[in-house]
Amino acid sequence: MKDVSADHAPHIAAMDLFVVPTICFSLLYAMVIVRLDRRELIWIDVTANPTAEWISRQVTEAFP
Repeated sequence: MKDVSADHAPHIAAMDLFVVPTICFSLLYAMVIVRLDRRELIWIDVTANPTAEWISRQVTEAFP
């Protein structure tokens, strides 16, 4: 029997949104998207004001 998860492995990615404090004590928000099969960095972006629109645009641009 064929392992179905092996067919989907190249299409799985991990996304993380985390806070990065700066030296001036302000906060920046970084979003990182990594492809899991090759552990390849697909997308990284930073903003001072993350919104739902910003997050959805990052995902859309990372996966055309």
